[in-house]
Amino acid sequence: MGKAERCGIWMLTVLMDNKKILKTNETMEAAGYGEAELIQMPRFSIHKMYIQLRGVFSKVTWRRLVCNNKGSPKWIFMLRLAIHAKLLTKAKLLKWGVVQDAECSFCNTTKESVAHLMFECNISAGVWKRLLVIWQGVTRQTLNWQGEVLWASTHHKRKTPDAVYRMTMASAVYHIWQEQNARLFKQKQ
Repeated sequence: MGKAERCGIWMLTVLMDNKKILKTNETMEAAGYGEAELIQMPRFSIHKMYIQLRGVFSKVTWRRLVCNNKGSPKWIFMLRLAIHAKLLTKAKLLKWGVVQDAECSFCNTTKESVAHLMFECNISAGVWKRLLVIWQGVTRQTLNWQGEVLWASTHHKRKTPDAVYRMTMASAVYHIWQEQNARLFKQKQ
């Protein structure tokens, strides 16, 4: 390797390092730290920098239902979709022209939505009620979907019976959704 090639590689290395320094400067400014503030800091904290860059977010109330849930990952995924009302119900599929009607696959009386399908429908509400009584010993009335999510979020923390409740809820949502899909796409009754 000649002297000119070594010099070119050295210059390229210096340019790349300068790009990294400029990028770091932009990141520091995005976090609200100027050069003067950084010089005056007695100690630098990566954690504080991370918090500054990330921003402050409020915790969602339903996080206890999905985080540290010991249920199957597919159950938890369906639970999360249901909480966000992102399940493709017949009402949504009707808008896309995939189905001909939006009536609930279970009761055939009401427009199918996540709220209706999850515990407002007589069939799914009956299943949920039996699961609550038999597995959990809960004798309260079943609530609508948002009420169930809120109740579960506020009443069930991290204890073992509560872990079983969270798994039961995730499992119920998953299996109700699977049954709805079987009735819709495989014409099972």
